[in-house]
Amino acid sequence: MASEEFECVSCQDSFQDTLDTVTGFMEKYGKAVNQTYQDEIDSKVHQSQNMGEIVGNFAAISYQISYLKTLQNTLITQRINDNELTQRALAEFEKNLNQVSNDLDELKQKIRELRLFLSKKA
Repeated sequence: MASEEFECVSCQDSFQDTLDTVTGFMEKYGKAVNQTYQDEIDSKVHQSQNMGEIVGNFAAISYQISYLKTLQNTLITQRINDNELTQRALAEFEKNLNQVSNDLDELKQKIRELRLFLSKKA
């Protein structure tokens, strides 16, 4: 009788050890799968942010160029005779040209970052 109880307890211990091992494996496997999905999600979020910034830069550049064309047309059509007004208009024109240049530099940088990011994913 004592022998049967010992075998039963031993069997339960062995079964519990197997359950603990399987549970441990499942937890590690689950964490690995979750991390893989999280890495993929983080990657997509980063890629989307870069694309959003690039689109934003395009919009800013388009706006600045449109403004410059308007300013240029105003200068041409009005044939401004007032020297001070002409100087202010030219200063504004130059400021906007500089902004376009800065926006283009930022856009180039964002495109380089996105290319680098995408090359790491390949």
